[in-house]
Amino acid sequence: MIQPISLRQTPPSALVLAAAATIGTTLEWYDFIVYNMMTALVFNELFFVSKNTVTSLVFAFLTYATGYLSRPLGGILLGRLGDIKGRRFVLTISLVLMGICTGLIGLLPVYNSVGSLAPFLLIVLRLVQGIALGGEWAGAVLLSVEHGEADSQKQRASWAQIGPGAGTVLSALVIAMVTQATNHQQFLAWGWRIPFFISFILVLCGVAVRLRIPETPVFQEHKARTDQTNGRPPIPRLERRALILASGSRIGPDVLYSLLTVFALSYATNFTHIANSVMLTALLTGSTLSIGVTLLSGRLADYVGIKPVFLTGLAMAIAVPFLVFLALSHHSSALVIGVVVVGLCVHATTYSVQSAFIISLFPPANRYYGASVAYNIGSLAGGGAFAPLIMVLLYSRTQSTLPLCFYTVLALGITGTCVLLGKQAKGEAPAA
Repeated sequence: MIQPISLRQTPPSALVLAAAATIGTTLEWYDFIVYNMMTALVFNELFFVSKNTVTSLVFAFLTYATGYLSRPLGGILLGRLGDIKGRRFVLTISLVLMGICTGLIGLLPVYNSVGSLAPFLLIVLRLVQGIALGGEWAGAVLLSVEHGEADSQKQRASWAQIGPGAGTVLSALVIAMVTQATNHQQFLAWGWRIPFFISFILVLCGVAVRLRIPETPVFQEHKARTDQTNGRPPIPRLERRALILASGSRIGPDVLYSLLTVFALSYATNFTHIANSVMLTALLTGSTLSIGVTLLSGRLADYVGIKPVFLTGLAMAIAVPFLVFLALSHHSSALVIGVVVVGLCVHATTYSVQSAFIISLFPPANRYYGASVAYNIGSLAGGGAFAPLIMVLLYSRTQSTLPLCFYTVLALGITGTCVLLGKQAKGEAPAA
């Protein structure tokens, strides 16, 4: 007979909970975005040497995509483990793994030293990075949502969404300081390694904060029921509709973010006269402001619902790619900074409520697993994984940025359709 379960405990303070939810995703996105920025700035010269700039970029962005290829595997393995062993346990593993891999990238020899072994080792570390990041996001969201009251779930779900913005700010700030302190030759020789080494220090801070948070009451009650029945957690079966809609909700915001943070940086560096410092300033400013937009949008969703906020952001995002390339074509630093900043804030409007939308589609018993798998499949299927590569290929074939704009709009339309069709699963989750 199953006895009544009482696992109520004093919940962590909102400040500590917010820190635990955001610091891990911030540090892991710092690691990930440092790699992305280096891909756009120097990896085509250090690891993928070619006389043709476009060819070097294609190979560099293929390696960028490998980090996304392994993320569904991380979502499956770590997501399943998170539903069995707990949210906090898996979040600590993913954070440590990500930090170690990023630090090791900073120790790699370059192509001119060891030849093709250099890009091979880079790809291996990139794959492991992807596995770690594949298990991070859903756990961070659940850690914040499954603690606290129901009337602020959407705002708490948005805390983990600060990670990309805060990680971009941190990485852009570090890279900007390094580039200001070194000339181009010094940066190519050793300066590019410094941002990767900093990850070793940052990961210790993240683990310390995560360990202060107890396991969530929702998981504890689920585990206690399983233990009392002497049952093993069943192999999760995900509803196909929920998986498709959750994955599709990732595509548009991912493509838009890749356009703003990866391709636009590379395009400005290689095909216009816009300086790297201008693009880094734009990313730093936009990402800083996007943190506030993320929190405000999450709070707004607690009042009006997820779908109105999500769909409004997607509608505004349609104009962003056209404005970005228009600004770049005018070679105006101020205009480029302004458009990129606005674009990142618009992206934050959609991204802030994406977490609440995705977890609302899955019941508590397999929420970590389902949200992790869907989140990462969405990135792989049509979002951030191949978006920069697709953009490079489209531009190289057409010598026009217009196809890139239409590609982004198509991705936004797919996400909008998925949001409209989404329905809340049974169980404790934010209502759409």
